[in-house]
Amino acid sequence: MSGIPFENTRRGAEYYDHHIPKIAKSLERIANALEKVKQADQVRSMTDEFIDREMRDLMRRTIRCEESTQTGWISVKDRMPEDSGDYMVLNDGRIEIAPYDKEAAQEGLYPFGYEDKEIDEIGNTLIDWIEISGVTHWMPLPEPPKEVQDDESL
Repeated sequence: MSGIPFENTRRGAEYYDHHIPKIAKSLERIANALEKVKQADQVRSMTDEFIDREMRDLMRRTIRCEESTQTGWISVKDRMPEDSGDYMVLNDGRIEIAPYDKEAAQEGLYPFGYEDKEIDEIGNTLIDWIEISGVTHWMPLPEPPKEVQDDESL
């Protein structure tokens, strides 16, 4: 028996018949696990890229928010006022007071502007929306000085 290879013996054949399917199954499980690791790495890479992009965007918005908090100015790119009313605006590089109309914004019109009313020759009231379209930043109007608020003689 010493000259016959083990796999050619009856015992060797039984061994291989018994263990080869188990080995094949184990190799298949290893291959599946490696594929899952590869997919997880791809997902992790995509997730890392997404998180990096979102973090950069959040940092930019935070910096803009800090700047607007420090200066009081809010970029129209960041947000618009929540309520209609008068606001201080930076319009084409000039500081002005301009009305903001929330309904105009909801209707798709430029929200900073005012109504221009005219009476035509037969007495009809004509209303035009005059846009103030160069606004890049806005801020709420400051409160008037306390002395003016309390002084009733004005």
